[in-house]
Amino acid sequence: MTGRLIFLATLVVAALVDAEVPAASATLRGSADVVKQADASQTLLNLASDPTPEPETVAETTTLPPGVSAETPRSIIAHIIAMVNEQLHSEKHQWVNPLLAFVFGGIMVIDGEEVFKWLLVGAVFLLVSVVAMGDLGLIWPQGDFPLVRRVVGVEAGLLGAFAAIKGIQGVTVLVGAIIGASVAFSVQHKLTHFAGNVHLFQETWWVVSLYTIIIVLSVMFFLRKKHSKALATLSAAAGGALVVSAVAWVVTEVVVKAHIGNNTLTPERGAWIDFLRLLCVSGADDKGIYANSKFNFDIHGIHFYLDRVLGCIFWFALFAVGTMTQLKNLKRQGIRGKVTLARGPLHTRLLNEE
Repeated sequence: MTGRLIFLATLVVAALVDAEVPAASATLRGSADVVKQADASQTLLNLASDPTPEPETVAETTTLPPGVSAETPRSIIAHIIAMVNEQLHSEKHQWVNPLLAFVFGGIMVIDGEEVFKWLLVGAVFLLVSVVAMGDLGLIWPQGDFPLVRRVVGVEAGLLGAFAAIKGIQGVTVLVGAIIGASVAFSVQHKLTHFAGNVHLFQETWWVVSLYTIIIVLSVMFFLRKKHSKALATLSAAAGGALVVSAVAWVVTEVVVKAHIGNNTLTPERGAWIDFLRLLCVSGADDKGIYANSKFNFDIHGIHFYLDRVLGCIFWFALFAVGTMTQLKNLKRQGIRGKVTLARGPLHTRLLNEE
């Protein structure tokens, strides 16, 4: 059920993205028509001033049919980012954001490993869909129409997601390699920054060795499931923030609409992302039922918002409960796995004796 919810949300995002693409494509086509008209006018002026014919140029061999837009994966990703940002700050259907945050956050607090697996599957689906939709016009210009692009993108994404589910261990190893490469790049950058132009750090074989060692260690870390405890901790922390920010948004909306509190409460409404930012960023604007109230206080020159203090207390409580729950489950799974391995040879021996 957890995986289906996460994967369904991924499909919804992909569908919304593709629904916005035709509108952007129409705008791009309109801009292209204006440019063509301007070029034609300039050509007529040049002929009037200089009647000497210009040498013939070779026409382009690749032409797109009418109504076709040359879109790239980068432009599609830009549409995704713009749409997500608009949805996070839009007042229309704002309740969807805290609802999804509460559901996914609760699942992350309880079972980070399952969420991690389905997030990988969803990421593969989006990646393959974006690449397929972006490259369709280059590979098959005659078929690059909105409906065809949508069908091909979803089909390719589902195929990639299915392959990821079947080979989730391989995808996890790939993630480990990417993380290892990122760590190696950071180490190289820091060493170069602090050590200056040391000749050793510029050597090709030193760079290759650095990346190889760190990537191999990272892959082994993921292969041996050493990431499970760290993942449980991070998942509980992230999930707790999502749940607390969603609850804070709901409480603030109820207080504002029901006119609760009179002079005691000073509620300040906002988008759900503003409540999440208040928890995670110290300089964020105060949002909640005690926004800019007399209950805010200072300690050693540092200003504290009561909304953020209360939110962090509940956040830490959820984090502690979620971490302990997931670590107990991991320990139980480890014991169960050892028992299964121990029974395996004995069961095989008994079958052979029979």
